[in-house]
Amino acid sequence: MIPTYITVIFSGNLSQPVPDQQIGRPAKGMAKGTRDMILDLLFEKFSVVPAHVSNRIRKMAYLDGLKALFRQALKCPDMETFEAILERMSEADSPR
Repeated sequence: MIPTYITVIFSGNLSQPVPDQQIGRPAKGMAKGTRDMILDLLFEKFSVVPAHVSNRIRKMAYLDGLKALFRQALKCPDMETFEAILERMSEADSPR
């Protein structure tokens, strides 16, 4: 049997991410965990995460966007490059 939260996540249009606020606790936890992983990765790579970067990541609501941001964090050579990517991605992540 497929867990209810999986059904909720994948029951809609897959091209439109589902905001954390519209899905159950397990998916909210996944988004929080992904945010924490991004911040940990940035700290390990660059030894510091500016407060404005941390705040912007914590405001992101879409799990798909957070996963994409994690992949970008892996590839970024420096914090400035990551900040430019974060700027573009967080604008796309904002509810309309």
